[in-house]
Amino acid sequence: MKKSDGKRSARIKWLQLSALILLLVLTACSSGDPVSQVGPEGGTIRANGVTVVIPAGALDAVHTFTISRATGFPSDHNIIGTPFSFSPDIVFLKPVTITMPYDLPAGVLQTNATLAAMEAGAWSPIPNSVVDLDRRTVSAEVLHFSTYTPFWYEAPVGALDGYYFSAFLDNNSGSNSAGVNNTLYSHDGKTGLFGPEGTDTGTWTSFSYTMRADGLLRSNYIMPDGSPIKEFGIANTASKVHMYFQPSLVSSSSLVLFGFEKPDAGYLPSLAGSSYFVGACQSSLSDSSYDILAHHIDFETATTGHLTEKNGNVSPFTYVVEGGGKITMTVAFPSGTRAINGHLNPDASLFTNGYQSLVMNIAGLAAGARLSSGRTNADLSGTYHTVLCQPGESDKRVLYRTMTFDGNGAGTYVTYDEKLESPASTGTFTYSVNSDGTFTLNMAGLSEGYDELSILSPDGNIFVTPDHYGTHQTFTIGVKKQ
Repeated sequence: MKKSDGKRSARIKWLQLSALILLLVLTACSSGDPVSQVGPEGGTIRANGVTVVIPAGALDAVHTFTISRATGFPSDHNIIGTPFSFSPDIVFLKPVTITMPYDLPAGVLQTNATLAAMEAGAWSPIPNSVVDLDRRTVSAEVLHFSTYTPFWYEAPVGALDGYYFSAFLDNNSGSNSAGVNNTLYSHDGKTGLFGPEGTDTGTWTSFSYTMRADGLLRSNYIMPDGSPIKEFGIANTASKVHMYFQPSLVSSSSLVLFGFEKPDAGYLPSLAGSSYFVGACQSSLSDSSYDILAHHIDFETATTGHLTEKNGNVSPFTYVVEGGGKITMTVAFPSGTRAINGHLNPDASLFTNGYQSLVMNIAGLAAGARLSSGRTNADLSGTYHTVLCQPGESDKRVLYRTMTFDGNGAGTYVTYDEKLESPASTGTFTYSVNSDGTFTLNMAGLSEGYDELSILSPDGNIFVTPDHYGTHQTFTIGVKKQ
């Protein structure tokens, strides 16, 4: 055979191979989806904002890959981006990395983003996904192709179960409101109901929620008018407390809700000889006035006691304890007699109340803890999720902050922006715990929190800080990270 014949034959084979490759590419392109070919040497695929990095040795032959917008997938409120299907569904010899952009609405903590794969008709989150906060992407290593989506997820701790009592204050631009309701968490760790105390659960509002292992959670529900509501929360399963908050940028309201596991109906605690430190955040029902209050509540006998305000006013009261840990106090304030309906948790260590009075034109949320003994700075240590309610006339808002106490009288904090997406400020503080569990807190460099008296719960998992410094009046509840 002539050399030219050999060259011609090789060229024909090359043209045939090129035609085959072109046919494969044209066939794939006929669907309108970008395609890429990658072989054993590895490569990078980019399409529709998605990136796939295939390392060398992950393939034993050349494959043509397609990334297309997914269809027919189950809807889920935790989807935070566009789902895509990756084909063909082959098994790789080495992990490949998929990076997808996420799209989180205002008010979502981005560190909960993950990738999820469609498995057996349901989304399965991929552990160890990596979030890039600057690029707003999430990445994960996979060993095969499937349908993937950015997802909001952290494994539920599964301990929010049963009835919880809740007190709330909603600072609204039009009118403020406060009160109490009940929450019923289902056994599935994902759904629940909430509604007014004393009503049938069949009339309550259903919601779904996702809870992180450290206690942060997000809930979703639909209002009667069809509008969706997203709230963010904190739980501590050891103390069985929950707290929800709604930053003002999420809606026109700045909501704070605090509550705990609801005691059995037959629970009748004995309060004679016990004392509580309670803070309250209250607003006018009709105008922009507001106040932060602090009280010592001393139950002296089985029916009587006295309440001491921060300004030194002492008001006597009578009280009745009802089943389920409810307390009704009739307090003779200097301004007139008023009834206060408080609620206790199952071991009577926590107190809360949501109150609204047309007569006094106020709506408020109160929270506090029973005083104890022998406490030191060592009892206040670790990191706490905190919610700060600032009902100011010109700066009404709710902020999320983490505070880390070193157990020796000092600590650091990180305050997040109202979208809960990134730190807005950081700083340091000092504190000093008194023997009865009250403590002073000095937030160095901030106008709020200068040596204000606060309360630490007997188990050390909850604290309340009613702050009166200067013109900045704030009310903070802290829940220890799990």
